[in-house]
Amino acid sequence: MTKPTNTQTRRIWHVLGVIAEPILFFSGFLAFTLLMSLLFLLPRWGQVRIADTEFSPVALEQEYTRLTASITSLTAKRDESLQPLPDPIYLSLQEKKRSQAQVIPLIEDLRLIAQAAVAQEGVIVLQILSFDASKQALMVTGDVRDAGFSSVTVLAQFIDQLKKSAHVESLDPPVFERAQNADGSVHSPFHFTIHLK
Repeated sequence: MTKPTNTQTRRIWHVLGVIAEPILFFSGFLAFTLLMSLLFLLPRWGQVRIADTEFSPVALEQEYTRLTASITSLTAKRDESLQPLPDPIYLSLQEKKRSQAQVIPLIEDLRLIAQAAVAQEGVIVLQILSFDASKQALMVTGDVRDAGFSSVTVLAQFIDQLKKSAHVESLDPPVFERAQNADGSVHSPFHFTIHLK
């Protein structure tokens, strides 16, 4: 490879000098134009109008962050008002509802056992059912009618069947007594308490 001669070197510099002037002029003009558009055109054309307020791109990002935080806060407040989980009154009402839901199957068992205890319908009459949610206890008041002198036996069979129910924890048995009506018929009134499991 031969070294460039002095004349060739001058030509190269001359060509570079001729090309450099337009390139330098173009670069300066481009830089000036970009600087002017950044200072004057982009702020005007880059504005976003939302609800009669103009935002620059930077301010728009800040507004978006502020609005997102506000939406999150308002959604949390709405959820608290719709679902008052920490409220003690609401929690106690929910607990009462759950405990009453537990007594419904027991009442169904009670009615089925009363019907199945004797062949004749309407012999065991359930008059009052009262549920105490705090004690998980169901108070039952009723009467064994139209069973004649075997009314106490029917009542005892009824109580024995109830003790076998899957929903009964324990049962405070009634007083087994026979009473006579004014017309001479015999019946056995009862009152007992069932404690739920």
